[in-house]
Amino acid sequence: MVPQTTNMNCPPPGKVLLISLDAQNRCYLSVEGQETQTAVIKAVAQQHGIRFTPAQLHKMQRLPFISQDIHRLPAWLSASAAEQYAFPKGIPAPQLRQYLTIGKATGVALTMKPLFIALRADESLSAKHVMAMVELIVATGHRRINFITNYQENKR
Repeated sequence: MVPQTTNMNCPPPGKVLLISLDAQNRCYLSVEGQETQTAVIKAVAQQHGIRFTPAQLHKMQRLPFISQDIHRLPAWLSASAAEQYAFPKGIPAPQLRQYLTIGKATGVALTMKPLFIALRADESLSAKHVMAMVELIVATGHRRINFITNYQENKR
């Protein structure tokens, strides 16, 4: 479950790269705009010598978020929905670093604006894990992080 807040701010202008951490500290990533997200995935895959079939690319373009190690992504894309469920979930930290670095450059190249970084963490996750993620984000050159929470009416 995502933490809640009683303050509500507007999202930043431009595309958002959203990092989500679940209760087990597994990392997921989504980039606003399918074209941008697909370009980022393909660039990270290229660094690892990974290629995708046309069918895999078609599925990739419809992904709402990335939940797989880049080395398992081709097999995951080729698997049925039932088979996909059995794959381990979460992006390893070194690959997340690559996604953030490449995402920064790709966002500017495609939209002429930087991607905004947003972090959403499960409310049961310790501050230590959240701070470790913040440090990883900052280490990739991102200086502004938007924290995402669920809005809850103030019941005073």
